[in-house]
Amino acid sequence: MIIMVLFFMLPFLFVPSRFEIVKNAEQTEINPTYTLNVTSKMLIKRVTAEINGRNVPVYEVDAHKYSIEPSVNGTMKVTVTLMNHQTSTQYVEVEHVDMQNPTVVSTSTDENYVYLYLSDTGSGIDYETIEAVRMDGQTVQPAFVEEETGCVAFSYPDTTLNVYIQDKAANQLQLVISLHEEPQK
Repeated sequence: MIIMVLFFMLPFLFVPSRFEIVKNAEQTEINPTYTLNVTSKMLIKRVTAEINGRNVPVYEVDAHKYSIEPSVNGTMKVTVTLMNHQTSTQYVEVEHVDMQNPTVVSTSTDENYVYLYLSDTGSGIDYETIEAVRMDGQTVQPAFVEEETGCVAFSYPDTTLNVYIQDKAANQLQLVISLHEEPQK
C-alpha cells in the first residue's frame, strides 16, 4: 500500500515552480510595478522578492497571481517556492523608481525676491506645478523659474507662503516661507 501511494505521489514531488514576471504596461515609466504569474499547478508555499538584501512588498491579487511593488532601483530577485519545496528564482532589473521628495539646496533673498534652489535626483522637478498659497488662500505663481540652475523665485511676500514643489513622480515637498522684518531702531 505505501509503495503504491509513493508510486502515485512521486511525480508531484518533482514538479518545478514556473513563473513569469511582467512589468505593468498601463503605468507610466516612473515607479514601475510588476505582475508575477505562477504557471505551475502545485500549491504555492511562498513568493519573495528582494533588492540589495531588502524585502520588496509582494501582494497576492488572485490565485497564482501576485503584484510586486519595488521601492528602490536595482536587481530584483524573485523566488517562488511550491508546497513540494521546489523553488525557482528569476532576476529583473528595476529602474525609474522615485519615492523621494525634491529638496532645497539653498535659499537666498534680496529686496524683491525669495530664491529657492531646488534639486531632485529621481524623475526631476515638475516646474509647471510649483505654486504657493498665501494665508488668505490666494494662489501665488513663481515670479520666474530657471530650470537650468534649479532656481525658483517668488516675489518677496508680505505674508506667510506655503510653497508646494512636486517632481515628475508626484512626490511633493511643502515649504513654509515666513519672513519677518527687522525692528527699526
